[in-house]
Amino acid sequence: KKIENKLENAFPNLIRSRYAMVCYGGEGNVSYSNAKHLGLIQDEILQSLCSKFQTEAELAEAAEKVDLNEAKKLLEEKLLPEQQRLGIDLSTVKH
Repeated sequence: KKIENKLENAFPNLIRSRYAMVCYGGEGNVSYSNAKHLGLIQDEILQSLCSKFQTEAELAEAAEKVDLNEAKKLLEEKLLPEQQRLGIDLSTVKH
């Protein structure tokens, strides 16, 4: 959750939590179905980013240590094409 929040704050037009998309995203073609679909891709990205942290202590500090350059690359490679294909504009998701 903390990593997701950090990515949301760093890249608000690339990633939003499922909650934010469902509650606040109707204007940008963010239907429940689209939010669910994007959420699955986001989970894969978050799992990939978290896989670098092995111990309980590392996981506790993961949000501070997550590689934002790698995160942006993954978001642009995996998530952005799906957003574009679905006609989703996350800039309309405000909370």
